[in-house]
This record gives sequence, structure tokens and C-alpha cells, in this order.
Amino acid sequence: MLWRKNSLKKKELEEMYLYEGLSIRQIADRTGLTRGQVEHLLEKYKIPRRTVAEAMKLKAAREKEEKIQEARFILEETLKQLHVSRRKIKPIVRRNLLVPLRNSSNKDCTVTLVISDLHIGDANHLPDTYWSTISNVKEVLKVIKRQYDIKAFYLVLNGDLVSGRDVYKFQELRNLLERGHWQVFMAEYVIKRTLKELEPLCKVTTVYLTKGTHENLANNFVLYLKRMLGPKTYYLSHGGIVNIAKPLGEYNVFFTHGMSYSEYFPVPPRLMRDCINTISKYRSKNIYIDRVCTSHTHWLTSSVLVGDIYWDVTGGFQKWEHTIFQRPCGVIMYLYNNGECVSIPVRPDPKIEEQEKNDVGLEYKNLKYYGEYLLSHLKEVERR
Repeated sequence: MLWRKNSLKKKELEEMYLYEGLSIRQIADRTGLTRGQVEHLLEKYKIPRRTVAEAMKLKAAREKEEKIQEARFILEETLKQLHVSRRKIKPIVRRNLLVPLRNSSNKDCTVTLVISDLHIGDANHLPDTYWSTISNVKEVLKVIKRQYDIKAFYLVLNGDLVSGRDVYKFQELRNLLERGHWQVFMAEYVIKRTLKELEPLCKVTTVYLTKGTHENLANNFVLYLKRMLGPKTYYLSHGGIVNIAKPLGEYNVFFTHGMSYSEYFPVPPRLMRDCINTISKYRSKNIYIDRVCTSHTHWLTSSVLVGDIYWDVTGGFQKWEHTIFQRPCGVIMYLYNNGECVSIPVRPDPKIEEQEKNDVGLEYKNLKYYGEYLLSHLKEVERR
């Protein structure tokens, strides 16, 4: 509908300008009037004009809504790329949400522990929260061992164990330990202590490493491969498939650290699209991927169903500074038994997590923590 200059009523103009939040240009485009005519009518009807600040706020809100709509469109389009599964996944209804009850006489199982986003070296690393989580992992392993016989225990370090350097502008201002290799020494010590604590319950069979967004290949990952965990450690680069059911069967998980960012969903649209494209390529070669595990967003989430793929996201161990909301810390454990795999999110003691995230002296606490660990590492090196 096109309006003549004097046919646009005050009520109609108020509806568009005040309630719909349209700009003068948008009103002009809708009505067929010129911008000058719209401005004249606003003055004639004595409709209060928006301030520059109010106009900018409305513009930002419209742009945010457009981004959300674009993200929704991307999700819908990428989901269409998934082929229909030839293998039907029929999860058994579980009453025990922490550790599933064994549903057959077959007690053989494998366990996979996925850890990511420690950000060792950063001022906001959460050491007490991490070790609290490892204590709870030990408790979960005890429960699993009462019901199952663990035939293999895999550890996946899914990126960003260290905070790295030169990842983003002025990052060195937040790095307590500027040189990347000192962070690697810290990571080595922390992971070895983790394995030592878990070893009485279950010895790790194989370790897999993926590259995160903060790990510089030149001075971090080479040292990872040379120094950390020996010949049973495999490097998956930016991502790769691991059969976590081996030697009992086949259950393929695609592990990747991930990239991009989302304020409203654990898996950013760009990352989801990238992974789905990768899964489609594998399926075209008759390589089936049962589920995906990503990191990076620090948003502990278990068993989100995307198309016919289960998706898990690990939590981080760094105080979240981008928003007031503090994203959940924690790790993911996979339990495979008799052709089925379940995802078990393991979180720290909530009191420890809350206290550490609210600790105003966290940076100074980390200085002491890093210093003590590096001295311990030095003593070990001198004994070799």
C-alpha cells in the first residue's frame, strides 16, 4: 500500500515509528513517501523523535535478531545435509542418570575420559575446581568397577590445555607465564598427576591429543608429543575419529576442539556446520560416526541429539569473563558396554567451584600454584 503525504494518519505513523521501532528510512520505504515527508509528518503530529542513543539501541537489537535468524537458518540447512542413518540407535531408558545399570550378563566395557580447556598459564585458571572434578571422576570409576570389567581406558585431551600466547591481541597481559614451553611443563605435570591419581582404579590404555585454539604448534604441541606421555600418545591434529569401543566392538566418536562462539547454544552454528560436512564425507566412504565431542565453548553438555548424531560438549576450567553467566565446569566420560555407549558428565563440588570463581585473589593463588608445580617439575628433571 502506498500513502500520499496527507493520507498517512497519526495513529498509523505512531504504530510504525513508536511501536514497531522502524526508522524514518524504513517508514519511507514502506509508505512510498520521501524521508523529508516522513520527518514533516512526525513534526506535524508532534510525535517525539528518538535520541541518537535510542536509535543505536534499536539498531543493535535489530542486528542481533537478524543474526539469530541467520544462525537458525544455518542450523536448519546444515541438518538437511545429514544422510538418514543406516544403523538405528535405540537408547535404553536408564533410571540411573549418573552411571547406567548393566542390562546384560556381559560385564566387559571400555571407559573414555575427555578433558579440555584447562587454560593452564592463564590468570583465571581454576585449579581447585579441576582437582575436585578429578576426585569425582574417581568416584564414578569406583561405581563403574562394581558393575563392569574395564577392558580399556582412553584419555582424550581435547585442546586448550594451556592458555598459549599470541592467540588474541594483548593476551600476554593475562598470561602469568609468558613463555609457552613453561605452560607445557605445567600441563605435563598436571596431566601426569591426573593419571597417577586415576591409576589405582584404572590405568590409561591410550592418550589422544587434539589441537585447541590457544596451542601454538611451534612451541607447544611439539613438546606435548615429545615430552608428555610416551609412545601410547596419538596426535589427532584439529580433529579425528577414535573407536572408543576397541577391543570390544566399534563405536566411533569424532573429537575436535572446535572454533567460533555462541551466547545461546553449546555448539556454535559455524562449528556444527563444519562437523556435519565432515561427517557426511566420512559416511560417503562408509565410515560411520556414532557421536561427536567438541570443546571450546566451556559449556558442559551431554547427549544433545543433532539429526541422528549424539553431540557432547566438555566444560572448561577457567573463570568465564565474556558474560556475567559462569559456564559449567566439568568433563565427559563415555561408558561403552554391549554395543551401547552412554555419556556421563562429571562436575566438581559446586561449593568449591563457586568459591573459586568468586575468589578476588585468584590471580595470586595461581601464581603460587604455578610456582609450586614448576619447582616440583624442576626437581623431577634434576633426578633424571
